[in-house]
Amino acid sequence: MTIGMEWDPGQYLKFDRQRSRPALDLLARIPAAPAGRAGTGLRITDLGCGPGTVTRLLHKRWPV
Repeated sequence: MTIGMEWDPGQYLKFDRQRSRPALDLLARIPAAPAGRAGTGLRITDLGCGPGTVTRLLHKRWPV
């Protein structure tokens, strides 16, 4: 007997906006790197799971 749900990527993505909200709220509280210093001595790690939505937001905010 299996207890739980089957993984459904379509259902997961259906609520992407709600799942991303906490990350967006946190990003809004962190100051961006000064112009010309992006990536200097900065290391960011995304330990989450999912389709990479938050990773794309991090990369956009702090490009390499």
